[in-house]
Amino acid sequence: MGIAFIQMIYQKHILYRHVFMMCVILFSITSFAQEQHELDSLQTVLNRIGQDTNRVIILSDFGFEKYKLGDYDKSMYYLLMADSLAEKLNYKKGIASSLNRIGNICWSRSKCVEALEYYSKALAIRKQIGDKQGAAGTISNMGNIYGNWGDYAKALEQYLEGLKMREEIHDTLGVAKSLTNIGNIYLHEKNFSRSLEYYFQSQKIYEKIDDQYNNAMVLTNIGITYLQMKEYSQSLIYYLKSLTIEEKIGDKLGIANSLNGIGNIYENKNSNEKAIEYFMNANRILSELEDKKGMAETYNSLGNIYEKLNDSEKALNCFRKQMEFAKESGNKENIAASYQSISDHYYKKKDYKNAFDNYKLFSIEMDSLLNESTISKTSEMEAKYQNEKKQKEISILTKDNEIKEILLKKNRIQIFALATGIAVLVLLGFLLYHWNQSQQRQRINAEIVKQQDIQLKTIIETQEKEQNRIAKDLHDGVGQMLSGLKLSLQSVSEEINNNSSLSEKKLNSSIKIVDEAVSEVRSIAHQMMPHALNMLGLIPAIEDML
Repeated sequence: MGIAFIQMIYQKHILYRHVFMMCVILFSITSFAQEQHELDSLQTVLNRIGQDTNRVIILSDFGFEKYKLGDYDKSMYYLLMADSLAEKLNYKKGIASSLNRIGNICWSRSKCVEALEYYSKALAIRKQIGDKQGAAGTISNMGNIYGNWGDYAKALEQYLEGLKMREEIHDTLGVAKSLTNIGNIYLHEKNFSRSLEYYFQSQKIYEKIDDQYNNAMVLTNIGITYLQMKEYSQSLIYYLKSLTIEEKIGDKLGIANSLNGIGNIYENKNSNEKAIEYFMNANRILSELEDKKGMAETYNSLGNIYEKLNDSEKALNCFRKQMEFAKESGNKENIAASYQSISDHYYKKKDYKNAFDNYKLFSIEMDSLLNESTISKTSEMEAKYQNEKKQKEISILTKDNEIKEILLKKNRIQIFALATGIAVLVLLGFLLYHWNQSQQRQRINAEIVKQQDIQLKTIIETQEKEQNRIAKDLHDGVGQMLSGLKLSLQSVSEEINNNSSLSEKKLNSSIKIVDEAVSEVRSIAHQMMPHALNMLGLIPAIEDML
């Protein structure tokens, strides 16, 4: 990205700032009417429901929305109403939610001790009722307090505990928040690569679930990281991204933080007047929000610019205000930074006594803030967490493998049983097929025998009929004709003259031959179709034959 392009973006955002300030003025003119409309709408909703848990939830959520818009007084008012009603109803979850959100307001107003008290009460209730998601959120909030006090080891311990709980219950949003918090720890320790690693992981989740509020917050943190790495072009890109989202959703605190970041970029680019403009705009918003920690950081930046401009009086005044708000917020990092700034200021003026006194105070704060053992402890805790996470993954993998092995064995048994069943079915099918074939062959053979019997019977009957017909024809036809011939010959014999003895002899011989022929025809006819067989049956016919 070229310098001209960066300058164009700067100029565009100056225009956006002026437009934004005009919107603020217009908003302030109509704010009373809008606020009255909101209250009327809320009252309308509350009038529809009784004094029950739904009323607690509505009051608490309305208070939280006011908190996100930076209206802490009204947020506290509605949250206290929700907490009071939840106490009367003994609605534990509602009590814990209200206490946690009241703790958020105290934290935003740099009242860290009070915030920790509210968080502790909320955590006790959430653990009692088994609200793991809520408990993880409260634990992370407590980590923010310890981080503000400079106890990064304790803060990281809280963040890792919250992260483990959120991973167990698959709380995607909560996991992203924990990753952001861990990234903050590494940012404080100047471990920028690790910081960005966690920020980008969480930012990817926020984009996926479309959580614009937290997405803008982590984009600002990425901008801060690149700023400290002196990669100003990258830093500006992420500040502008976060600022666009924050203006869209009306996140005042986020807008102030982004304005501060852009002011720091201008400061490092030696555009001091523009930097002062951004810091002053951010400071006005932070003052409205009573964000002492943010105001301390802004005054530190303004003091550094006035030092560059050799405006000694304004610089010292800014550093003293930084000290004031840093102590009120209890942020040790800001307190140490204010001592260092004042020490450098006096050293530049050659007031070595005040410079040395403030430097000693700076050293004391730094010794308690960060040292090698603390950094080592945070690294050790994260390594322990990562080790536990890996062990858990290994355990899960082992269990998965065991389950897979059991399923594999089960599948093998099922496959074996299925194969055996198929083999039995095939065998039964084969046997059934052959039995069916055998039965079919038997039926075919029986049918063949039956048909042969029928054919044989038909042949025999045909033969018998034919024999009967021939016998009848012989007996009735040829036999009768021969008998007639015999009678004719006998009649002729009687008429022959007695003197003709030779003729008579020949005639008698012929009659004898005819008589033998008649006997032979009758015998053949009786043999072909015995009279006893027709009249009496087979056995008498055989006996007659014998």
